[in-house]
Amino acid sequence: MEIRKDEAAAILREAERFVLEVKNQLKSLKPLGPPEPIKTVNKMLEEVRVDPKDPFLARLPRGKSGLEDLSRKHDEYLHGKKKSHVSS
Repeated sequence: MEIRKDEAAAILREAERFVLEVKNQLKSLKPLGPPEPIKTVNKMLEEVRVDPKDPFLARLPRGKSGLEDLSRKHDEYLHGKKKSHVSS
């Protein structure tokens, strides 16, 4: 099926009119913003000020906590020390 030049021009004009109508409708829509809870949280974050001299925030991690063996020690306490198995 072959489309004549005048038919193609009419289809193109109709498509251009449709695109223009859609653009006009989109312009009239209200822009979407963040939902109200997000606005509230953002406002709260703007109001919160952190004191850089706060000892908890200013401290650097130092040394080890000494808790790396806590799980193993707890298991030993509950179940007794496991005997090592020697293969023969």
